[in-house]
Amino acid sequence: MSQTKASKSQSETARSHVVGEKEFLKQLAAIWKPFQRQGLEVRFKMGKLLNAKLGPPKARQVYGMGTIKRVSSELKIDKSDISRLRRFAAMADSLEKFCKKHPKVTNWTDVRKLLGMNDDEPSPPNDSRVSSGVLRSAKSMVQAFQRKDYEFKGSASDDELVVVLRELFRLAQAKLNLTFKGK
Repeated sequence: MSQTKASKSQSETARSHVVGEKEFLKQLAAIWKPFQRQGLEVRFKMGKLLNAKLGPPKARQVYGMGTIKRVSSELKIDKSDISRLRRFAAMADSLEKFCKKHPKVTNWTDVRKLLGMNDDEPSPPNDSRVSSGVLRSAKSMVQAFQRKDYEFKGSASDDELVVVLRELFRLAQAKLNLTFKGK
C-alpha cells in the first residue's frame, strides 16, 4: 500500500470519538459513580471510627500511643490520608448531611480539594517550633563539623557547602540581628 493510500485511509477513519460513545460513557458512569460514592462512604465511616477512638482531628494524639502509625502500617494508608479521613468525617454528622452541604463534591478527589480550602486546616508551625527546628539543625551541623573522621577536600559538595553557609551567615545576621567578628 502506498503512503498516500495509507494516509488517506487513516484520515478517513479518524474520528473525534468512538461509535456509540454516548452510550459507552453512560455504561462506564453506571459502574464508576456508585464506586465513587462507596469510596466516600468507606472513608467517612473510617474517619468517624478513628475520631470516636482518638478524639477530634484537631486534638493531638497522646505521645507514645502510636495508633495512627499502626493503622497506617496495617491498612497501608498514608498517615496524611488518615488525617484527611478524620477531617472529612468531622465536617458533618453524616455523609448525607455532608453531601447536602456540598452537592458538587462527589468523589475523594473533590473532598481532598475541599479539605485543602478548609479553614480548619492545621496552622503553620508557630515561631517556637520553627526555632526549635533551626536549633536542632544547627546543632547537627556543629556535630558534623566536629567529626574527626571528615576532612574538607575542596570537592564540589564542599564548594556548595560554602555557598550555603555564607547564605546561612547572611540570614542569621539579618533575622537575629547578629554581628560576627572575624575574617
